[in-house]
Amino acid sequence: MNVTLANMGVPMIFVMLPQMIYFFIPVVIIEGLLARRIPVKDGKGRWGPVLIANLVSTVVGWPISWGLYLLVVMGLDKIGAHTLFSGSPLEAIAVYFSVAPWVPPYGENLEPMIIVAGAILLVPFFLASVIIERGVYYTAWHDTDRAVVRRFSWISNLFSYLFLYLAYGLLAGVTLDHIL
Repeated sequence: MNVTLANMGVPMIFVMLPQMIYFFIPVVIIEGLLARRIPVKDGKGRWGPVLIANLVSTVVGWPISWGLYLLVVMGLDKIGAHTLFSGSPLEAIAVYFSVAPWVPPYGENLEPMIIVAGAILLVPFFLASVIIERGVYYTAWHDTDRAVVRRFSWISNLFSYLFLYLAYGLLAGVTLDHIL
């Protein structure tokens, strides 16, 4: 067995999996309540499309956006983009953004890195959710004005991701309080 495997780091997609599961229902409830304002023709439902859209964006969107983020970071590292901030105050911030998808082993400092990486990854997850859920809504609510659906996709995800940031912040606070 190769000894270096023990030091391979933490793929954040697996660290965030429990949060994806825990917060799935509250997110569907938040977005479902917001969907009540969508003018749906022919008496079509609102909760079903919200549930399906969130299921697709969680199961498909999160892993794809995580993978794309990882590929972008690897590409930027390959061309030496990390040297742009060497020696500057922005270097520490750049490090957090560059290790967000796959946190390297930092020993005792791993938990704070995981917390920051998780918060950073919520941004590409948000963008993926907006795009993917919009596609589901276009299909489900095809008689509804596309501008209304587009606006709903942004607003509903804004509210649900604000909730996720607050929940993640509370979890982070409890975790940091435990380790400090």
